[in-house]
Amino acid sequence: MKKIYILTSLLFCTSIMYGQLIINEVLYDPSNTALEGDANRDSIYSQDDDSFIEIYNSSSSPFDISGYEIWDDTTAGTVQYTFPANTSIPAQEVVLVFGGGTPTGTFGSALVLNALNGFNFNNSGEVIGVKDTSGAWALIFDSDALSNNPNESYTRAPDVTGGFVQHGDTTAVLFSPGTRTDGTAFNNSTSLTEYDNSLGINLFPNPVKNQLTIQTTAKIDFVEIFNINGAKIMELRNIKEAIDVSNFADGVYFLRVRSNETINTIRFIKE
Repeated sequence: MKKIYILTSLLFCTSIMYGQLIINEVLYDPSNTALEGDANRDSIYSQDDDSFIEIYNSSSSPFDISGYEIWDDTTAGTVQYTFPANTSIPAQEVVLVFGGGTPTGTFGSALVLNALNGFNFNNSGEVIGVKDTSGAWALIFDSDALSNNPNESYTRAPDVTGGFVQHGDTTAVLFSPGTRTDGTAFNNSTSLTEYDNSLGINLFPNPVKNQLTIQTTAKIDFVEIFNINGAKIMELRNIKEAIDVSNFADGVYFLRVRSNETINTIRFIKE
């Protein structure tokens, strides 16, 4: 893919956009007042876990972001997260990466990923960056230029095309992970996103290498597995034992479970 770098200065924030990829929202300083900073909605406040970065794919085609790295600094930083193999951002959709915790509930129709170990984003003195597979800086967000301890995210206004402003300048909420600032999904046609878990489904191990077990008290009618691009690759009924995924390519998958009239979709990672 041809690399196109566009350098813009927006509201004192220097940002580099990588062709069809655009950083749309970043939370590097969540509020520590009670649960105001609980961006991942797991009912636990954590500076590192609730931090997130939201990257939009403006193209009409999926973007393979496998192997790209999120860094906490572009000068003396360290790798905070590496996108798993076969991770693709759907067209005109976002990938949302939390630092850790247990992201709970629905985040629009975004692809939601978890860095697990927390993001070590400082409130000042650094430029958050994303490297491509060649090691070049693909995306840059200058948090140092916006380092006034906002206790909320910085988001583009309007979404995708605008400059960065504090989220509270446009709405009454402090952040909108996975959605536009008004809470609506970026791409309503994207149906494969984690939502609901009224069936109390637990997948383990997750990430998985060979055998994936579904644990739930509900009676399962059938299970479907989709790859990150929405293609169905497996359908199973009368499941009694673990599902063999050993032949799956490494990457992110969605498992859809139907029980009576209830459908739950859960994400898992094959490694």
